[in-house]
Parts: sequence; structure tokens; C-alpha cells
Amino acid sequence: MQDREKQYVVCPDLLIELVGGSKNEVRIRNKVFRTWIEAPAALLILLDFLRQPHTMEEISAQSLIDEDVMGMLLARWIVLPAEKRELLGPGIVCKAKDSIGVSCSFDDLVKLGSRTSFVVFGVPVDLLGSPGAHAGPAQTRLYSLLRGMEGVCEGEGETRVLPQDVEILDVDRRKSFSFRDQDRYAILDAGDIAYVRGESIANVGERIERLVAAVLARQMTPVMIGGDHSMTWFSLKVLLDTYPKMGVLHFDAHHDLYFSPSDLLPLRNSNPFAHARKSTSLACLRQFGLRTVEYYRKKTASKTLDPRISYWSARELQRMSPEEALVGLDRDIPYYLSFDIDCVCPEEAPETGSPVCGGLSYYQVFELMDAIIGKFDIVGADFVEVASPKTGPANRAAMITARLLDMLLLSRILSSELDSYLFEKREWQPGELP
Repeated sequence: MQDREKQYVVCPDLLIELVGGSKNEVRIRNKVFRTWIEAPAALLILLDFLRQPHTMEEISAQSLIDEDVMGMLLARWIVLPAEKRELLGPGIVCKAKDSIGVSCSFDDLVKLGSRTSFVVFGVPVDLLGSPGAHAGPAQTRLYSLLRGMEGVCEGEGETRVLPQDVEILDVDRRKSFSFRDQDRYAILDAGDIAYVRGESIANVGERIERLVAAVLARQMTPVMIGGDHSMTWFSLKVLLDTYPKMGVLHFDAHHDLYFSPSDLLPLRNSNPFAHARKSTSLACLRQFGLRTVEYYRKKTASKTLDPRISYWSARELQRMSPEEALVGLDRDIPYYLSFDIDCVCPEEAPETGSPVCGGLSYYQVFELMDAIIGKFDIVGADFVEVASPKTGPANRAAMITARLLDMLLLSRILSSELDSYLFEKREWQPGELP
């Protein structure tokens, strides 16, 4: 039942067309979420009425629709609660100073058809967790080897693409990546989620959910750069609502499961996966690198088991191959990848808000990530908790995170064995094919 005092407005992203040339039937589309309804043309009177906020009481008084129809319009993003329109005030995203791959505005993104692209976006927010994590998106982009590709892109606006003659040489992995015609939109950067200082975290979350839903509606893969780990929940929630069965692969020093689904605290960077446990779509959660020491009081809590959750501690992973660490995971379901840089030993990656002694080495996470990317269907990801440099200009946590991020973003580009890293500069010959 709708709250009759709550105000509603028409969604700003609608396209309206006649059905079969009839003036009595219209098709109303939300171009962002790719939802639509067919309805009598009289419904346009309601949409015009809702250009200004009105309550369900006022709508009913006009005899425009009943609560069942309103429920359908809300579910299809034809109408939305008035307070949600406020979150669009500063826009969904702002252009990042440094883009990874091809810079793509939200308006350009919604014009694109279905593609197998990765869509990168930053969330420079640390309201619910580690101070300093707001610097993560800018710091991580700074060290991405794909950052400079914006300078060789061709075209303008939504037609701006990666050229086909670009080849990337990964000496460490002995791989060469070649961009083909179908890869011209392979890596898009939507910018950073807009944030106005002092506004609620709910607004930021709504923007994340809106962007992720638009990305998924185009069969693309959202990749978030945080920010603190609480932001993971807003992206993960949309994916859990999209896929009926999905796994999560989580790198972290902490399990981020505080507390049980029946006794949830408000969202924090310490509990995004406790919120995820409530979803019946969560098929499994495998965690890598845990190493905390904790206590609980038997008078107020009791230990429990969830067969969906398993982990390998940082100490155990010292003796394991990537194949052993991934044993028992269903390879036939999609997965969300969540990488918190504090899974890495703080001696190698000190720029993070919640360091814990010990941890994984760079090459341990490198090999694990390489195995995961090659063997699992990754439908969404985040890389979080990178902070500003603590000493000197270099940011080692951002370097490691950017390297792993680039590995994921290049995973759908045609690769071959690297036969040489030597090349000579030459003049392009007129009429020569790429």
C-alpha cells in the first residue's frame, strides 16, 4: 500500500511514442533503465500532473490512477518518489580529472547499445569508514596504465572510441593485448559519483544504484573505485537484485560481516557483506586474506554457521596455489569481485585506513587475481580503501590496486604470447592498413 502523504513526480528520463500509429495507446520508455509500459494515452495526463510533486491523496482526488497502477509505474521507473529526484540535483557523475580508457558521460552512456564493456566509476567518499579513502579514485586512476589512452582516442562524445592500432605489452605476464574493432568501447570511464558536502549517504547510494542499473541494462560490467568499503553494498545490491544466483569473491584483512542479518547495524565499511547475507541471490561468499583477532560475549551473542560463507586466512594462503584457494567454487554462476587493499601486507601497501600486520604479498594477490579473471564470469567489481600517500609522493597501495584493476579491464581484449618488447618508431604510410 502506498504512503498517501508521500509525494511523487514523473521520472525525467522518459520517451513517449504512439503504439501502432494509434492515438489512443502509447508506449512510455525509461531510456536509462530500459523499462517500458504500454498504456492508454490518458495516462499522459497523470505524467503532466506529476511534473510537480503530488501526494497519492491528491492523485486519487483527480481520479487519475489507483494504488495498483502507481505501484507498477514505480516499479518501471516511470514515476519516482519526489525525494529521489533531489539526488539528481548535482547530476549522477562528474568527469574525472584522469580517465581510464574512454571518458564517457552518463548521457553518452545511456545512448550506447548493449556491449561487453567495463564501465569504471569512482566513489570519492569515506563518510562511513576509513578517513582518507575519498582519495582512492584519483590515486588509483593516476597509476593505471590505461589512463593515458584517453589521449589517443578518436571521435567526440558518444562516438569517442579507442583506435584499433593500439597494442599493450604486459611484460610481467608475457602477454600482448591488441584492440580490435569490437573493443573500441571495451573500457569506459563514467567519472566520479557526484557528492555535495553535507548531504546524506542515502543520496550517494541512490546515485551509485542508478548508475549501476543503467550499466547492467546495457549488458555492461560496472567496476567501482572507492572510497570506503561501505559503498560496495550499493553496487552489490543492484547485482543481487539482477542475478537470481551469484557468488562474491572478497579480498580483505577483515570479514566485513558485523553483525548478523537479524541484528544489522547501520551500514558501515565493516558490514557491507552482512547486508548482502540477507539476499537469497547470494549463493556463496569466498574470502581471501582474513587475519583479524576478535572477541564476543557469550551472554549477548552466539556463534553461527552460514554454509554459503568460507574463507582462507592470509597465513593459510602462504602455502596454497591459486587453484587450491579457488577449489569448491561453482564455475557456472556469475561473480562479484570485491578487493580491499588492506588484504595486502601494510609494508607493501601502507596507504589504507585499517592496516593489519601480516597479509598477502603483491604477487600472491596478482596470481590469485589472474586465476580468478581467467576462470570466473565477473559481472561486477570494486577496488576500495586506498588512501592518500602517508610519506613521500608515491602511493604504493594505489600502484598495486591500479595494476590489478588494469588486469581485470584488459581481460576481454584479445591477447597473445608476448614475443618481443622491442619496437622502432616509423612513419605511417598513406593507404596502409592498420
